[in-house]
Amino acid sequence: MVRRIGSTVLIAWFVLIIGITSASASCIGYRDPDAEFRKAVTSAPVVFVGDVVATSNNNRTADISVVEVWSGPRLPSRVLVRGSHVDEPNVYSSVDRYFTLGQRLLFVPGRDRSPFVDGACSSTREYTLEVAKLRPTDASSPAPSPLAAPDVEDAVSPSSSWLAVTLGAVAVALISALAATLRRRALRHSVND
Repeated sequence: MVRRIGSTVLIAWFVLIIGITSASASCIGYRDPDAEFRKAVTSAPVVFVGDVVATSNNNRTADISVVEVWSGPRLPSRVLVRGSHVDEPNVYSSVDRYFTLGQRLLFVPGRDRSPFVDGACSSTREYTLEVAKLRPTDASSPAPSPLAAPDVEDAVSPSSSWLAVTLGAVAVALISALAATLRRRALRHSVND
């Protein structure tokens, strides 16, 4: 019985800590994705080339070192790009973009200021020789005086981490107290028999 109660409490605690939820969405398919990409590169409010220098939020948020601005406002040398429209920890959608350290991308986000939101359905692509052929002649460097790099937030806030640890400690204490009580009862019954 103690094992069943302990297992139930531990499973409940694990589910509470993990608490992964998902939001569903999908990209609309295009008949000619290359034509749509070329159109987006020439008409988006901002297009820039950048390197991923840090990630957070399970690789869905990236600190980007801007290499070159193809269109839009002049950007600082570092910007923040969120690869998801959902910011809550442990909430995911089917259109989240995941970043890899060192990756170079041509960003085509939907808005023209940082933090940019750039999901998997945008026209952002890995920067390849084929993509480089679309480089406009008036591409520019980022702002010469680098601004302070943006803070890349943690995926789980400190308060939710402390809550999980506290609840875990309470669960362990309750299981220990229950086990001690059941042992004493069993010992009393064995002495009385």
